[in-house]
Amino acid sequence: PVGPAAGPHTQLTQNIVAAYLVGGRFFELKTVQKLDSLQFEKPCIDARDEGYNTEWSTELSLEQAYGEYIKAWILLYFIESVFNMKLTTKRSFIFNMSVGYDLEGIKTPPMDLFINSLTDASGHPLFKRYLEELSSFNLGCAK
Repeated sequence: PVGPAAGPHTQLTQNIVAAYLVGGRFFELKTVQKLDSLQFEKPCIDARDEGYNTEWSTELSLEQAYGEYIKAWILLYFIESVFNMKLTTKRSFIFNMSVGYDLEGIKTPPMDLFINSLTDASGHPLFKRYLEELSSFNLGCAK
């Protein structure tokens, strides 16, 4: 499968959904890291006339990134189900988590929580809340 590489475009729900709708199936999510509150000029990647990337940067906190990725996963699952887009018994899309930037940072409690929660979100309060929000819409779909 093909899809977008990690970058600012893969950190927001609407961009991930848009990429899926035009054929993206493998999503390398924007890299998250322990230093999620550093102050940099945003966006950290700019390519208007010459490209530069501020390392150790992230636009969203771990909690914000988690929320965006969970919303995107739920919406892709919903779209996949409603429009019967699964060609096999497996999901039609893959989320590839990108974490950085060093092993010590990845092993911190906030990063560990992020990784574990994204690996299995089923018991997380945000996941449950977003599912409830989606089900609150009367979409006329079979339950």
